[in-house]
This record gives sequence, structure tokens and C-alpha cells, in this order.
Amino acid sequence: QASPLKAIKSFKNKPDWQDEKNIKELLEKRNELEKAIEEFKNKNKANELKRNRFNEQSRSIQEKAEKLQELMNELMDDETKKLYEELQKLLDEKRNSEEIQNLLNQIDLKEENLEKELERTLELFKRMQFEFKLEETIQELNEISGDQENLSEQTMDKNNKIEDLNEKQEGLNQDFNEFEKSLDDLQELNQNLSNPKSMQDNKEEREEIKLQQQESLKDLQNNKRKKANENQQKASEKMKQLSQKLQQMQNSMELSMMQENLDHLRDIVHNLIHLSEDQESMMKEFREINQNDPRFVELSQEQLKLKDDAKVVEDSLLSLAERVFQIQAFVTREVNDMNNHMDASLNALKDRNRNVIPLTTSKQQFAMTSMNNLALLLDDVMSQMIQALAEAMGSPKPGDQDPANMPSMSELQKQLGEKIRQLRESGKSGRELSEELAKLAAEQERIRRALQEAEEKLNQGKGDGGLEEILEKMEENEIDLVNKKITEETIKRQREIETRLLEAEESLRERELDQKREGETANPYENVVPKAFEDYFKIKEKEIELLKTVPPKLYPYYKKEVNEYFKRIAEH
Repeated sequence: QASPLKAIKSFKNKPDWQDEKNIKELLEKRNELEKAIEEFKNKNKANELKRNRFNEQSRSIQEKAEKLQELMNELMDDETKKLYEELQKLLDEKRNSEEIQNLLNQIDLKEENLEKELERTLELFKRMQFEFKLEETIQELNEISGDQENLSEQTMDKNNKIEDLNEKQEGLNQDFNEFEKSLDDLQELNQNLSNPKSMQDNKEEREEIKLQQQESLKDLQNNKRKKANENQQKASEKMKQLSQKLQQMQNSMELSMMQENLDHLRDIVHNLIHLSEDQESMMKEFREINQNDPRFVELSQEQLKLKDDAKVVEDSLLSLAERVFQIQAFVTREVNDMNNHMDASLNALKDRNRNVIPLTTSKQQFAMTSMNNLALLLDDVMSQMIQALAEAMGSPKPGDQDPANMPSMSELQKQLGEKIRQLRESGKSGRELSEELAKLAAEQERIRRALQEAEEKLNQGKGDGGLEEILEKMEENEIDLVNKKITEETIKRQREIETRLLEAEESLRERELDQKREGETANPYENVVPKAFEDYFKIKEKEIELLKTVPPKLYPYYKKEVNEYFKRIAEH
């Protein structure tokens, strides 16, 4: 329904009876919305309690549930609540129209952002419901399969009565019918999504399972234990096959969606950077002209085009936000700020008052800042998504391989390098290429983590410059693979990693084989530092410590730059 806020007109003297009625309706609807969101939050908490009975495989869904709960908690922020409380107070006190109008304008901006965030949260909630239902349905099928297998063993035990076996088989047949209803519910949840997922048809497999169950029931009724046992085993085996098919579909959906979302986010960040550069260029051109210049109209039209480009970025980002839990609420609010600043600059150009140039360039500067903030925030989200994609590809479990038979890290890295070179020459493209690159990125990530753990154990937390450099190069290779870039630089870096790993392993072997061999210890001597340098180093150290003890609140990009700055200072 349309918000009553839109029906409230701008008033010059004081609100008339219709305005007061619309404001009261606005406050009532706000109270109803708060109650609805509270019920929504409670429903999500109840679903979370239900999910807790699942095993470790549900970790990703648990993380999404936590992020979703955070988004719900942020829907009704304290600042917006205070605005509505103040509006109620002004209305009760019959205050002047200017105060009420200013307050309504602030609420309008908040409502617009709330509407977007609410739509996004609802869509994420639907997606999580679908993912949970799919996992629950697979678990349900596994339980029926296990019970069917147990019943087949009981059927061959002549101490068990046929009547009891018959009753249990009837119960399992009913359980499988309930499972089919769960699949229908899953299909309905999928259709309710804004972008439904592609689900495989498994009607044929289900019909075969039901046929085997019905046959086993008939055999039990005819006291044919052996035949009933065969049909029960076949039914159980086909259930396991169907469960594997559903699990493969689940994994395929997740990986495909993660790769698609990552590609979309990369495009959005790319477009934001270009948009920011164009806005900066536009701002500089406006500063060099006055409003009587013939180019003023031309530049105004270009600013309008930039607004259209920003709208495309906004639509893409909001669409992506409905599928990606990592994008937090303040990202969508930053989009709102960007739009407001661009609208303000266009309004200033339209009015063409005496201060049009300073006012326009000021709003353009704010818009550009919002674009840059968005690009930095989304770059941090992209790093999280790359990490999540690598984890989704799966990591080997401890104990799966005998350490004696495991290849060394240099051998693993060499095998990976060969795969990268083969993929580069294969001519693959599209989804097939994306999937291969994702696998290679995940493999590189696993090697890097294993090396990092070995380095920490070997040096007991003390960094090893050589290994740190190898780890950095591995991470650069991961980024190239995820960004679908296999360049000469990537191949060259890969060879350097292989060589450095071989050298590191050889050095480690020499240390382990001959720990008795020791070099002569040099005679100690006093290293005298000139007094002037000593004073300088002390002052420099104090300045660095001061900076470190008062850390500014920075975006991830700037945090990284500050850390790099400290590292460079420490090296000199």
C-alpha cells in the first residue's frame, strides 16, 4: 500500500484537517509496521532454533541466519524511532507547520531507505527458507533411507512377526509420501523467490522408490520375507541415490550462485569507479566555468546522464543485495546518500541561482565521496565472497590422507601450476571456465593455508620473510584466478612460487638432517650508533607508537594502507 506520507501536502501556514488525518494514519501504520517486523524477527528466531538440531553441515545457513537477524535489528533504528516520537509530540502540541514539514522531509528520506531494506530483508528471508527447507528435505530422505535399510534386516529375522514388519513398512511408505509433500513445498518456496533457481526433475526416481516400497508391502502380506527384503534394499538404495542427486543439486546451486554474484559485484565495483571518475571530471569542469558560459547547459545534460548511470548501478546493487547476505544495511544507505547528493546537484543546476556553481560542485563532491565509499565497502564484501567461495569448494578433512603418502607442498604447487597453464591453453569460456577457475582458486587457497600453518608452527609465531613473500604471491594468484585473469604475470609468479617452495623445503631438510653441524659463533662487538641518529630513532619510535595507540575509524582499504605504511617505516 502507498504510504500516507506521500499524501501529505506541503503546507505554508499550518496543517489542515486532512494533513492531520494523514499524519495520524502515518503514525498508526508505523506502529503496525513495528509490530510486523517484531513478529518477523520472532519467526526468524523460531526457525533458527529449529535449525539448531541439524549437524555441522548447516554452518553456512546458521551464519546467514545470524546476518539476517542483524539486518532485521537494524530495520527500526533508534534515530528513525526518535523522529516519529518527535512528530507525535509536535502533532499533540499543535506546533507550527515549518517544524512539522522539516520533520516529515527527514522521515521521507528514512522511509524511502526503510522500504528498500525491508524488501531486501524479506527476499533474503525467503531465500534462507528455501535453503533450509532443501537441507531439511535431504535430511528427511536420509532418515527414511536408514529406516528402510534397518527394516530390511529385521525382515530376514524370523523372530520378528510379519504383522509388525507390515505395520512398519506401511509407516515408511507414509513417510516417503510426506517427503514428496516436502519437495512440493520446496518447489513452491522456490517459485516465491524473485529469481527462482533451476531445480532438477526427480519424478521418475520417486516413482521407482514408491513402486519398490509397495512391492515389499505386498510381499510381506504374502509372507515372502526374502522377496520383501530385496525390494526393501532396492528402495533404500534408490533413496540414497536420490539423496546424492539432491545434494549435488544443492552444491551446484550454491557454487553457481556464488560465482554469479561475485561476477555481478565485480562489475558493480568497476562501474562505480568509472562513475566516480566521471563525476570528478565533471566537478572540475564546472569549477572552471560560470553560469553564463554556453557549456553550462551541455555540462548540465552530462550531469543528468551521470544520474542515469548511477540509477543503473543502484538497481544492480539492490538486486544483488537481495541475494548476498554479506552486503550490510549501511551499503544500501550509502546508495541513498549518493542519489540524494546527485539530485541536489541537478536541482541546483535547474534553479540557476547566484551560487549555482559552488552549490553544484559541493553536492557533486559529496556524491563522489559516496561513490568512493561504496566502492571501498563493496571491495571488502568481494573479499569476503571470494573467501566464502573458496570454502564452499571444500577443504580436505584432517586424517583423510596418510602424511607419509601425501605429496609435498612444492609438488602440489607444481601440479596446480600445470593445471593453470593447461586451462589457459584450453580455450574454455563462460560458466565452464568460471567453475574451473573457482576450483583452482580454492586449491591455491588450501595450499596457502597449509603453508601458513606450517610456517607458524616452525617459527612459533615469528614471521619468516621468505615464506611471507611466498604467501603473498600465492594470495595474488588467488585474486587473479577469481578475477578470471591468467596472464603472463600470473604464470611467472607461479614459477617463482614453485622455485621458492623447493628452496624452502631443501633448507628445512638440511636443518633436520644435520642439526649437530654448527657454525662458529662470531665474537660479539659493540655496535655504536651516533648520538644524532639515536635521538632521531627515539623520536620516530614515539611518533609511530602514538599513531598506533590512537587508531582512526577507517574503511578496510584505508586500514590496509595504514598497515602497509607502518610496515614500510619499520623496514627503514
